[in-house]
Amino acid sequence: MSSLRPIKVGEEVLNYYGPLPNSDLLRRYGYTSVKHQAHDVVEINLSTILDATKVELGLIDLELSEAVGVLYFLWT
Repeated sequence: MSSLRPIKVGEEVLNYYGPLPNSDLLRRYGYTSVKHQAHDVVEINLSTILDATKVELGLIDLELSEAVGVLYFLWT
């Protein structure tokens, strides 16, 4: 660890772990912070997104390749 300025004897020193999501802070250091919510992310598999979209658009009976074609057509 290094300091950006000289530290006086007895002065409180705080360590900033960087722009990490709360999941990393919790897993690595055992706490979360409201200030780190901006860095929170979620990963969703493409297949999950396509399955949910197929259900929502009523394309549930189509094969994946057919559904992707329909979704591409609707998107463009």
